[in-house]
Amino acid sequence: MRLVTVVLYSSHEGVYIDALLRNTHLFSDVVVLAVGARQFDSTPEDVVHLAELHDTFPEVVLALYPVRANETDAIALHNRGREYGVVRGRRELVKRGLLQQEQQAGRGWSNAWFLMLDGDEVPDGARFRQWWRDPATRQRLANASEAYKLANYWLFMLPRLVAEQVEDSVLLVHDAHLTRTALNHPRDRDGIWMANSQTLHVHRAVPGLDGLPMFWHYSWVRRTRAALLHKVMTWGHNTDRTDWRKLVDEAYALVDQGKVPQDFVHGYKLRWVAQGDTSHPQPPVVW
Repeated sequence: MRLVTVVLYSSHEGVYIDALLRNTHLFSDVVVLAVGARQFDSTPEDVVHLAELHDTFPEVVLALYPVRANETDAIALHNRGREYGVVRGRRELVKRGLLQQEQQAGRGWSNAWFLMLDGDEVPDGARFRQWWRDPATRQRLANASEAYKLANYWLFMLPRLVAEQVEDSVLLVHDAHLTRTALNHPRDRDGIWMANSQTLHVHRAVPGLDGLPMFWHYSWVRRTRAALLHKVMTWGHNTDRTDWRKLVDEAYALVDQGKVPQDFVHGYKLRWVAQGDTSHPQPPVVW
């Protein structure tokens, strides 16, 4: 049973990428970084950064997908990136001799599982490897008509501000379901299982063997206020509101006073996970 991890990545998420790649290599047969030629604000991607990443992690496959200037449909770009990543992942499995090229139902998909990550979702690699190799998990994965939305912690603004609400944005799905239609669904990553809802059963918020999430989603965490402002002005939902700058400034004002700010994205209740706090797992990337 083979596993390909496809990471939808932008250099804006570079602060997490070392930890992400070190952890994904603990359990993946192939890791693919799907990178757009341009970022959401049409800025060309940082090719020097990508070259340095390749030097550090030569076994990682880079799947560079085209993005036209002023192309701003975030969902379409996400879908394009994942489709490029899946195709490269399939080819790499064959290239590395990990499985025979298979043609089933005329679709040309491999007998492998795909883990769909974003570039700010860092796995706990040792615990996921334990879950992936567990006999009970292997027995469940023998059924390709099951998919798994894996539980993750959600972090806001600073790496020690963790939501009490657990999410499940990470998707593990068999390649048989990764059709072009599913990969280009208007509901982004969730569209993969929604497009297969008649034949695919989805398990939600799946934890590790210890009952805890195995992934950390640094969705709204950035090193500086300027970087967070850039995030809110260029992310896929930047037109949902007009007061992003005001919200960021107010949140930082509370942090400067030693207070826990309000999550202005989802409204989750947040807690501060201090270093040495044994009541909660420690985030894998901190500063």
